Amino acid sequence: MEEELTKPLVSVIIPAHNENGYIEKTLLSVLNSSYKNYEIIVVCDSCSDNTEEISKRYTDKVYSVNFKNAGGSRNFGVSKARGEVFAFLDADTICSENYLFSIVNVINSGFDYGCSKIISETGTHKGKFMIWRFNHYNRTDKTFGGNCFVRKEWFSKVNGFDIDMMKGEDTDLGNRLFKSGAKYFYIEDAYIITSERRFIKYGYLNYFINSMKDAFWYSLNNKKYKEIYKRKTTD
Repeated sequence: MEEELTKPLVSVIIPAHNENGYIEKTLLSVLNSSYKNYEIIVVCDSCSDNTEEISKRYTDKVYSVNFKNAGGSRNFGVSKARGEVFAFLDADTICSENYLFSIVNVINSGFDYGCSKIISETGTHKGKFMIWRFNHYNRTDKTFGGNCFVRKEWFSKVNGFDIDMMKGEDTDLGNRLFKSGAKYFYIEDAYIITSERRFIKYGYLNYFINSMKDAFWYSLNNKKYKEIYKRKTTD
């Protein structure tokens, strides 16, 4: 029984939308983990490429959905999970070999949720600056982005991700966990490498300005932030 408590099953949940160019590297990085008590769940949301086929080479827990919403995909993944700990990874992210091991150490130390540091994919000055900004935000504000982990009981307590939010649903989850009394930890000794394609596509400066606007609205008025980024729905 003690062995089970110290080595909890970690459910790695990966939402994906047309990620055939990235998903394989993400899955291989998880499979290379030094911690072996895990399951991988891939939720293919509205995919029109072969993301699903690629994913099935590496895990039998692959699901096709049509949420068109990362929060909905993550919540669906949780509904299929057996783990005591949920680790959410973006589909264009590579995790270090000790990533899951570090998460388990944090959980066994009494913490409830958190994230790890991010490393620049390109290594350029612009890339490093953007990543530094996200790391600083995650380290100081006790919220997180695309890589995060949380105990099952705490995820259930705050009712998971808000599926009506078009963006910022991960930051919102972190904020609700913090306000509910969950203990946060920022991992320094493990890391993820995330794709910088969105920075490149939209421009580093534009992406930075928009992320600062998001942070401003969120810190100023969480309710207003949620109103701004609620998903538009039609009858």
